[in-house]
Amino acid sequence: MFRQARAGHCLASILLLVSTLGLGPPASADDCPAGPLAELAGRLSAGLQEESVFGVPSDEVRWVFYPVTQARALPAEFGPPDLVRTSVGSAPQGSMPVRALIVPDLDALFAAARADGVVLGIISGYRGYASQAALFDAAVRQQVAQGAAREDAEARVNRFRARPGHSQHQLGTTVDLTSPEAGNALGQRFAQSRAARWVREHAWEYGFVIPYTLEGEPYTGYANEPWHVRWVGRELAALLAADGYLDRATPTADDYLVALDALLSGTLATCGG
Repeated sequence: MFRQARAGHCLASILLLVSTLGLGPPASADDCPAGPLAELAGRLSAGLQEESVFGVPSDEVRWVFYPVTQARALPAEFGPPDLVRTSVGSAPQGSMPVRALIVPDLDALFAAARADGVVLGIISGYRGYASQAALFDAAVRQQVAQGAAREDAEARVNRFRARPGHSQHQLGTTVDLTSPEAGNALGQRFAQSRAARWVREHAWEYGFVIPYTLEGEPYTGYANEPWHVRWVGRELAALLAADGYLDRATPTADDYLVALDALLSGTLATCGG
């Protein structure tokens, strides 16, 4: 009984913070999660504490866990408040912008990899709305130039590149990794590398998850990207790893965030969850 009361108090505190900051979108029937996600949200309630959610401080919760998917976009004007440049790793592209919030775990990830004889680099960090729009449009125009209709071109490109507002890179907590053994590039060379295997096995230990997997492609809409890692904090990443999220189609990493968002925004309560 005491545990249930404490969980309810923690949830109320988080909801009050979200409401005070104006971060909780109004719930609608379309926002109500399907049965499996509602059940998942119920499990995730165990991660709510007085001043944090899965170890992430309350004032960071909204944007660390924000579900950025093909269906859910960030505001065009959103930009992280604490961007810094990090030159950790080997990539010749040089220092990359990321949120200061993730730097300790990012440094720890790279140090652990080096200790195991794996060299990692960052090929892409924070990317704003305008930059994403330019990248997406350039890829679409290339497809159109090869004879594709605009609508078909956008659909093809969207498997491999997010539309503006739908890129997790805009959060500043997501990076694309590479390695000298993959020619400091992405694609199949990295996917088949020892570095990719190491990241798959160990990224969660440092708070990072891999949102786009081969098994999850029918649900995320994105092709397999073993180089794309997003920081969600060590506690939530450990839960996903324990659930074996990389080895099954659903729930995807994004599903956990959608369920958590429904819980934190109060949508789940509105839906009767």
